[in-house]
Amino acid sequence: MFRMTRFSLAFVFSSIAICILATTVAPTCSADWIAEAPGELPVVGEYDVVIVGSGTGAVAAAVEAAELGASVFLASPYPYLGENMTATLRMMRDPATTLVDPLAVQIFQDSPGNTETIPKLNAPLLRYRYESNIPSASVHPDTKPPKKLFDGQRQNPSSQSVQYDGDVTITAELTKATHVDLVRAIVFHRSNEPDPTRNFILKSLTVSTSTDGTTWSEPKTVAADTKKTSTDSAFTVPVPIDAQAKYLKLTFTKAASCTRLLLGEIEIYGKAGTPVAIEPIEPTDDEIFPPRPMHVKKVLDQVLLDAGVKFLYSCHSTGLVRDAEGKPCGVTLNNRAGRQVVLGRTIIDTTCSSAGFGLPTRRADNRPAMIYMVVGGPQVEVDCGTSRVIGRYIAKGTAYPLIEYNFDLEKLEQKHGAIGSVDKLEQLVRTATYDPKQQFTADEMVFDRLVNIQGSLDKGEKISADAVPLACYQPQGTTNYWVLGELSDVPNSVRDAVLRNPVRLITEGRRIAKAAVKVAEATKIARPRPRKKR
Repeated sequence: MFRMTRFSLAFVFSSIAICILATTVAPTCSADWIAEAPGELPVVGEYDVVIVGSGTGAVAAAVEAAELGASVFLASPYPYLGENMTATLRMMRDPATTLVDPLAVQIFQDSPGNTETIPKLNAPLLRYRYESNIPSASVHPDTKPPKKLFDGQRQNPSSQSVQYDGDVTITAELTKATHVDLVRAIVFHRSNEPDPTRNFILKSLTVSTSTDGTTWSEPKTVAADTKKTSTDSAFTVPVPIDAQAKYLKLTFTKAASCTRLLLGEIEIYGKAGTPVAIEPIEPTDDEIFPPRPMHVKKVLDQVLLDAGVKFLYSCHSTGLVRDAEGKPCGVTLNNRAGRQVVLGRTIIDTTCSSAGFGLPTRRADNRPAMIYMVVGGPQVEVDCGTSRVIGRYIAKGTAYPLIEYNFDLEKLEQKHGAIGSVDKLEQLVRTATYDPKQQFTADEMVFDRLVNIQGSLDKGEKISADAVPLACYQPQGTTNYWVLGELSDVPNSVRDAVLRNPVRLITEGRRIAKAAVKVAEATKIARPRPRKKR
């Protein structure tokens, strides 16, 4: 088998291969489609439950199945988790909803309105160049020549920091000798990881000054106060100087419990004034700020690791593998390692990939539409749909409008003609709504589909937002396959309350997982017959 990590795409391939037969089409250069030659795909794993997708429902299903003792594999189509929230930017929840499930509580316990912000100082910021006594790490490297600690960028630890694997001394040279009143270091902090190599904790900062680079003043040491600092956020370490200087030597000492430091910025001030007070952004009545996408991704990532679920990022499901009786027994995955097959006693698909798997479908009871989310910028008027502000999104200590655009696809085609592809459709929507003041835009747009997977629901069985039968998620004619997402056979009247509600998807994911584990316990994987090698 293979060892799974969050970023690993390395496989030790099994010797078993599956023959994939392509649809026969005339192989002419003018054809819209060409035939793919038969080939063999490696089987890289066998599991009780295989989950395609990484939204809240998918992760909840994976954790539930693992806790019930099943072996679980999850394939995320994105290079992160939480696609129904983080990719679509549909981060809101109903304020009237009471959070009961522990996963939902973890996701929505983030308070972005009260995250620490770095106050500006009413003082001249002095220019300097610098060098360090040890090289920066390859993970978060400095520029050449070094200037990342004086570029004004200090909000994002993944892209706006410099890492040093140990205590580091940085020597700064000002453009000329002048009065220095204050040195302020902006440092990133993380202390909650069980693996100490993943934490970065500053213990203290020591600063000494010199006018000639030879004779140095008595060093001043300030202990880092991280008690009120939230994880993965920046905090400041101010060191009063009040001396004439051209050179400054700053020694950053890490805590003994970690192996690295992440520095964001070093600011040297001439005559420091009073900090500009920045008040926390408080929600209004009945308002709940959406959690930060990075918080959601990290929570989902950690719960999978804690549950022992094996998972991969950037894996797209492109086919359904069936046994000799036509029963689903695995999925084909595409990623940077190529194409592989993962076999499963049961399969839960929370993406829209099932649309092309030959499962029974039915016409959806809705007008085709597409929802696109934008953070920041003005609310743009669109002539093929509607727009509305559904809340406020907090980023870098600023509240931005969270704007929802809802496009009528029939009107779009009337205006632009046959669109032909999702890529072209998305480009039309992004162009129609673009404004340079936007902060973020959704990676994924939500579609009201023209067709749904035909479920196994008996005629006359009632469906409500409070009670959706599991048969709505199970394609007709299958016993070990479930679809939880936009393609589920759920009436349009309850779609928003169930399939587009991240909290409710957690509940539905756990329900489906319990059913899947019961089926898996009574099922043996029926392997597809390997094609004989020539």
